[in-house]
Amino acid sequence: MGTTASTAQQTVSAGSSLEGLQGSSTMDGRHSLSVQSFHTTSLHNSKAKSIIPNKVAPVVITYNCKEEFQIHDELLKAHYRMGRLSDATPEHYLVQGRYFLVRDVTEKMDMLGTLGSCGAPNFRQVRGGLPVFGMGQPSLLGFRRVLQKLQKDGHKECIIFCVREEPVLFLRAEEDFVSYTPRDKESLHENLRGPGPGIKAESLELAIRKEIHDFAQLRENTYHVYHNTEDLRGEPHTVTIRGEDDVHVTEEVYKRPLFLQPTYRYHRLPLPEQGAPLEAQFDAFVSVLRETPGLLRLRDNHGPPPALLFSCQSGVGRTNVGMVLGTLVLFHCSRTTSQPEAASLLTKPLPMEQFQVIQDFIHTVPQGRKMVEEVDRAVTACAELHDLKEEVLRNQKKLESIRPESPVQVVMEVVQRLPDGHHVKKEVDAALDTVSETMTPMHYHLREIIICTYRQAKATKEAQEARRLQLRSLQYLERYIYLILFNAYLRLEKASSWQRPFSTWMREVATKAGIYEILNQLGFPELESTEDQPLSRLRHRWQEWSQDPEPCDAGAFL
Repeated sequence: MGTTASTAQQTVSAGSSLEGLQGSSTMDGRHSLSVQSFHTTSLHNSKAKSIIPNKVAPVVITYNCKEEFQIHDELLKAHYRMGRLSDATPEHYLVQGRYFLVRDVTEKMDMLGTLGSCGAPNFRQVRGGLPVFGMGQPSLLGFRRVLQKLQKDGHKECIIFCVREEPVLFLRAEEDFVSYTPRDKESLHENLRGPGPGIKAESLELAIRKEIHDFAQLRENTYHVYHNTEDLRGEPHTVTIRGEDDVHVTEEVYKRPLFLQPTYRYHRLPLPEQGAPLEAQFDAFVSVLRETPGLLRLRDNHGPPPALLFSCQSGVGRTNVGMVLGTLVLFHCSRTTSQPEAASLLTKPLPMEQFQVIQDFIHTVPQGRKMVEEVDRAVTACAELHDLKEEVLRNQKKLESIRPESPVQVVMEVVQRLPDGHHVKKEVDAALDTVSETMTPMHYHLREIIICTYRQAKATKEAQEARRLQLRSLQYLERYIYLILFNAYLRLEKASSWQRPFSTWMREVATKAGIYEILNQLGFPELESTEDQPLSRLRHRWQEWSQDPEPCDAGAFL
């Protein structure tokens, strides 16, 4: 057996990499080599039958059994890149030659404190009793606890949507698997952008898993990951990777616990962190609806609706969008729960515990919940003279009455072109409220953020920040309009069980109504002229977003 690699069979290709997620530039201007493409190309060309581990180098035997050769570590390492976050941290191999693996979920992300009790951060149900749920990213064991809770609560059927567009890897942590995501050194708090047309996050996850396994083989079965990029003391952490089973991809974490539960189904529905979902993403969501008899049977009042569970990183931004979509669907599918009934729920006073400042106190102060309960009892005992909690809630309603909720002119232009447009918009507002109040009772909702962000853009003196805020306000506005359009589609196409895809409906119906003309002149004409505003155009908004991605706050309603 020779110890020299057969160069005739070793075609090294750069292949596809994650560079497309955040532009083509790298740390030193060179293109990184995808390990996955290296193995795929090499072994495909040599028609490899099997690979035998060896202390010197892996032995490759071809299908015709006439050749065998070894791939030396030095050949592999020549195409890997190493890096470090600071001079005080060790150097190690980088995913796709550029990215660091960072733990995905932090304790401060769990604003509702449900990680311990339910298994996932910010686990909640929409107000009003509809079986629409949201949560942040659970671990493998955490997801099993979520399933147990849903089953205990009587949900016999459930559709789980992972709405994350970025690749997520789950590394072994004792008996569990916890999530990590690749992050760029210059933006360690931001998720990577979606992989682009024709490339699925699932494929990227498989490629990265193979890469991590190869890195570990070169470092005595270990790899470096990060838990806290704000304070690098004690970073990075070393994890043991003995085989690819020590690294799970998203589909494995969600589908394996569902193997013996055929009425619980999983779907990957990538949604963007900014702007409206693409029409193709609406189509993907509708296709799941058409494949769910439990939803279609609701029109004949046969049984309860299936539960709909949406999950992103924090359980707030993209999860909220998914929960709004699910709420709108159940508005139209169920005869027992109508939009006016859901809207009436908004008049009910919120419990004090749902105020964000109270939540912060409970999670920050030792025995905070016990202290709040003691104060509640004291306030109740004195309520005959003055009910402090009622006074707070009453003042909250006064604040709500002066929120900037007046409809934006372009929104009303869309509403006026839709059949029963005012009712369509009212249903969307009710869905937004039933979802938003579960997380942000003291924060503005999507339709209010539109104007607030616009005002921030006008108030800032820094040109780049003003442009970023202007783009974000238009993205919020576009998202709101698309929710209204999608609800109109649900209403008008319900009789045919939504056989016509949303994108086709937009092309055949909405185009003739001039909807795209409105989207291509997006802005606030009641406040300023849109003629000299390039971002009002669809093409310019897309170019600005793709060339200069804005930072994403995991706790914001996006």
